[in-house]
Amino acid sequence: MRAAGFVTLSDEERSTLERWSRGRATPLRLVERAKIVLSASAGRTNKWIAAELRVDRQTVSRWRKRFIERGLAGIQKDRPRGRERNRNESIARQIIQKTLHEEPPFGGRWTTRALAAAIGTSRSTVQRVWRAHGINPSAIGDALAGCGTSGQPAASVNASGKKTRLNKSGHQAETSSGTRAGERSE
Repeated sequence: MRAAGFVTLSDEERSTLERWSRGRATPLRLVERAKIVLSASAGRTNKWIAAELRVDRQTVSRWRKRFIERGLAGIQKDRPRGRERNRNESIARQIIQKTLHEEPPFGGRWTTRALAAAIGTSRSTVQRVWRAHGINPSAIGDALAGCGTSGQPAASVNASGKKTRLNKSGHQAETSSGTRAGERSE
């Protein structure tokens, strides 16, 4: 049977842990961790502490170990849980660059599958980047393709930041509210 690490506390650490363990405004997780460390410093076993506080032995072992390694800072905050996200900025830049400035080799507009294959990433990554940056490839595809012989884009953004649609003759199309784009409804 392995012996649990021995916990020694300075006077300052003990007073901080006692304050946390009794604090009504202290988060419950921190109260529990403070009680675990205080019990461990009294020489109690993980099994006894787990039974007394009604927590799992692994929980007691985890917080005892983190306090020994990092002190008070080790029990104050949780480490992030789950799988670490792959925040590869270069892939996001490639997705944005291709979506906004390049046409797909087959013509038309980019789809998540086509763009993912072109860059070498997953469809869900493409979707997350588009959603995070507010990119709508169907509107961009129309704008890049132009509008017939007029040479005007099929969609544009007016001064107020609202999207306006142009029909094939280059005139503003009706918006969903029944007014022309750029006009105010009264």
